[in-house]
Amino acid sequence: MYRIGVDTGGTFTDTVILAPGGRVGVGKALSTKHDLSQGILDSIDRAASTLGISGPAAIADAELIAHATTTGINALLTGTGARVGLLTTAGFEATVPIAKGNKVIGIDEEYRTEAAHWHKPPMLLPRRRIIGVRERIDAHGKVLLQLDESHARASIRRLGDDDVEAIAISLLWSVIDPRHELRLAELVAEELPAVHISLSHEVAPRIGEYERSVTVLLNAYVAPLVSRYIERLGQRFAALGFTGRFVVTQTSGGVRDATRISRTPVDTLNSGPVGGVAASLDLGRRLGHANVVATDVGGTSFDVGIVADGRLQFARRPMIGMYPLATPVVDLTSIGTGGGSIAWIDHTTGSLRVGPQSAGADPGPVCYGRGGRLPTVTDAAVALGYLDRLGGQLTLDAAAARSAIERELAGPLAKASGRAGSQSVDEIADDILRVANAQMADLVRRSTVQRGHDPADFALYAYGGAAPQYAGRYAEDLGVREVVVPALASVFSAYGAAATDLRSLAEVELRPEPLERAVQLLPATLADLEARARRDITTDDADAITVERRVSLRFTRQVHALAIVLDDTVSSNDIDASALADRFRREYERLVGAGTAFASAGVELVSVAVEARAPVVTTTSIVGSSHAPTTGAVAVLHTRNAYFDGERGDCPVYDGTTMPAGTSVVGPAFVELPTTTLVVYPGQTAVQHESGDITLRIGGLSLASGARRDLDPATFEVLRHRLSAINDEAAVTIGRVSGSPIATEGNDFNSGLMTADGETVVAGVYVLVHAAALGRIVRDIIDNYSENPGIGPGDMFITNDTYVGAPHQADVVVVAPIFDGDRLIAWCGSCVHQADVGGPVPGSITVGARNIYEEALPISPVKIVERGVIRKDIEREYLTRSRTPEGSDRRQSGGERTHPRSLREVRDRHGRRSVRSSHRGDRGAVAVAVAVVARRRVAPCGILRARRGRRSRVRSALHDDQAGRLARIRFHRVVGSGTGVDQHRRAHVVGLCDDRSDDRARVRLAVGTGRVLAGDVDQEPARIDRALHHARRHVDGRDVGRSRSAHRRQHLRVAHARRIGRPVAR
Repeated sequence: MYRIGVDTGGTFTDTVILAPGGRVGVGKALSTKHDLSQGILDSIDRAASTLGISGPAAIADAELIAHATTTGINALLTGTGARVGLLTTAGFEATVPIAKGNKVIGIDEEYRTEAAHWHKPPMLLPRRRIIGVRERIDAHGKVLLQLDESHARASIRRLGDDDVEAIAISLLWSVIDPRHELRLAELVAEELPAVHISLSHEVAPRIGEYERSVTVLLNAYVAPLVSRYIERLGQRFAALGFTGRFVVTQTSGGVRDATRISRTPVDTLNSGPVGGVAASLDLGRRLGHANVVATDVGGTSFDVGIVADGRLQFARRPMIGMYPLATPVVDLTSIGTGGGSIAWIDHTTGSLRVGPQSAGADPGPVCYGRGGRLPTVTDAAVALGYLDRLGGQLTLDAAAARSAIERELAGPLAKASGRAGSQSVDEIADDILRVANAQMADLVRRSTVQRGHDPADFALYAYGGAAPQYAGRYAEDLGVREVVVPALASVFSAYGAAATDLRSLAEVELRPEPLERAVQLLPATLADLEARARRDITTDDADAITVERRVSLRFTRQVHALAIVLDDTVSSNDIDASALADRFRREYERLVGAGTAFASAGVELVSVAVEARAPVVTTTSIVGSSHAPTTGAVAVLHTRNAYFDGERGDCPVYDGTTMPAGTSVVGPAFVELPTTTLVVYPGQTAVQHESGDITLRIGGLSLASGARRDLDPATFEVLRHRLSAINDEAAVTIGRVSGSPIATEGNDFNSGLMTADGETVVAGVYVLVHAAALGRIVRDIIDNYSENPGIGPGDMFITNDTYVGAPHQADVVVVAPIFDGDRLIAWCGSCVHQADVGGPVPGSITVGARNIYEEALPISPVKIVERGVIRKDIEREYLTRSRTPEGSDRRQSGGERTHPRSLREVRDRHGRRSVRSSHRGDRGAVAVAVAVVARRRVAPCGILRARRGRRSRVRSALHDDQAGRLARIRFHRVVGSGTGVDQHRRAHVVGLCDDRSDDRARVRLAVGTGRVLAGDVDQEPARIDRALHHARRHVDGRDVGRSRSAHRRQHLRVAHARRIGRPVAR
């Protein structure tokens, strides 16, 4: 009896056949887009041939076929899904079109960090096919308006007249009481019996009408296509004599019977990459690794998944492309860095960049010889001598790769670095890999740190076609000591499909209740969910089913919850609320930081889930991996001349298929595997296991990747990316734990890193004016508090004073110094729009206020944390002013606790000199950036809205002067007409930029104002400074504009400062 796993990708279809006695067959075939089933059969044929049997024979004798399908995701990406309609509660038809304030696109880091590129997800249907039906159930399950069936039938007929193939039904609060959704489904079945029906309370039983509606729409969009595909594939298998179990992988990490997946095909989206993480869980159990970082390097992307404490980790806010999902999805993060990623020069900064542009499979890297001209990561590896053949088949052209690197990169890099002679091709190729590896390492850090883990405590699994070539370096960067290259690395997702368990998750979201009350309802809720989860697991052995119970808890008024696994040894009737709350607080502080839990805020229960698992088959004769030879000589195929640690030398090349178990290979060396190459870097040792898996043991940090004396363009890019990643880690923490919906849903916050004297080095990707406030506030603290009360390690300062730098009183700023011993080396900080900070009205936005004294009370910078301990007197004074005091300051301070350790790691690795030089490089780059923009004559335009209905338009224009040497930048604001407002008054900015690339470039800005106006048109100098920063950022472009250090010579001269400064008595 065989177990067959099949993973259909965009280019190849991979198959793994697990046979009795531990034998494994592996096959690859081209995916056949016109008929995917043919590519699957071809791939099974090839895998079966390695076992000495035919494909039909393997299928006929298989007890299991597990399939990871891309049918649904391909339909979504290509826009070839079904014609769908949406029935929703009348009055909520705009929920899906409006979408969320928090929008992001793709896996491209530039897009993820450039808010100007963000936009709403494409609509899956036109507005005319979103129809509201008359009904209403409230949050308590009470029927406020009975379903109007005659109106509903008319709405269904309208969709039928529009030739819909599927209908999604998403009614308000159907997760509390689904009676109206169920009745609507009956009406649809009566009126349009051939149409597929998706119900939101079945597909996505979670609170949140937008996410639930989008999820059920996605399900309806792909359901007809996926259902037909799975049915036809099952028929082809049956025609070949298959009588076993046919299952399909899910994004939740398990598999499900093919006959059941047609009800919720949305669960198959992105299931292929998830298969690799599921395989890592299975392999980790056999190798004794409870904590695993699963990394998959392909041609265009780098994917990271996490296994912690022997469990798959699920995304807190799962996304498929740009669409949010309200279903359980294994947490998988990606960036556009892979073997085909193109290396290029960013002419605004002079730094060496890698990706996200990709050469793809056609023409591919230059070394493929298919017409590619731009150097890629693979070209760099070939130029260094790390690869000579692709998958053991295609001979790679090293001379062409070296020629492309020299042609495209050598000259610009020599100019950027200011070196007298250009770098060698080997040095440039090494730098390309350094930058690519740094980007991959930073994504791993983000994936682990945001869950409160240290990547050094994890084993790293490297699979996919390219991961074994680079894992040794990015693991080294992370402090990881053990890398596992699976025997089936190149077909790992297919193996994951065959090796994973049946999984079923039953969950319910509750109206938030204090834990003390909610715990009384847990026994009945858990019993009902367990029964539902078990029903969905079809197995002959009920005793083989294991169950895991989880509850999601949060502090009062917090937006996001934290899942806590209940102790299996404790009965549902014996759950102690106090003990459970203590577990939650400990886990919260492990995740966010010591001292961030706020006990007096109270703990709420928001959801309960039960997951049932069972083996797909109970056969025990199958071992899920190949075996290495137990005896024989170590086979050295030949030597290869390669570049490591600044010099070339001949390195041994081993045949990984014949290496006996226990063989150790000391780097530098190469191990050739059937479809990839393992690079063993200097200081590393590869050990062959009996299972056929190879463990790479990492020594200390190599000299080549450690500190360098000069800040070359590659090191500048590595540092830039790392500092941005450190800051982003803090921002992610703030967004996750904040109690302010404005921050968590609208991204109305930001974070930043500053130098010891308060110059912003890195600003986050959220609201720029928030980050622009941080440096100004730090400088105010340095000027006023250095002696009294002093600035020391572990201190934090808080303020919302607009005249110091806060955008307005509701924007609370927390900044903290970072010390190296007794030496102040940097500052970190965040600015978050809090839900309420006091004042006359809830929300603290006082429309119509004529001066600051009619708004919430401003707090000048004050030390709220001293030597790591919260000052209760200051905290109490701050919280008593708020209508929502439950821990907002502690939640915000949690983000600042992630900065110091990460920044010290950067200093230890690259040295103080390189880090300081990166700041100077950032400042020098601004002149180049502005000059380039000026020559391109970019003229950004945006809309600002003032309160009381007034409207202002900001316009900018760029003019060349003195043959392009000087760029004149003009911004002006014309205030629109309105009561008491003179539309001819305006403020304007005129800037002169000296087009030089050194640190002497100057930008001079002057601001003029009209007379003082009633209302909120007038602004204090701090806000004007931030507005100029924001405008300059759009002119300068990219990362340059996010750094205040780039504008250190931006001088603000304000006419009539007395009129717009802090109000004083007269």
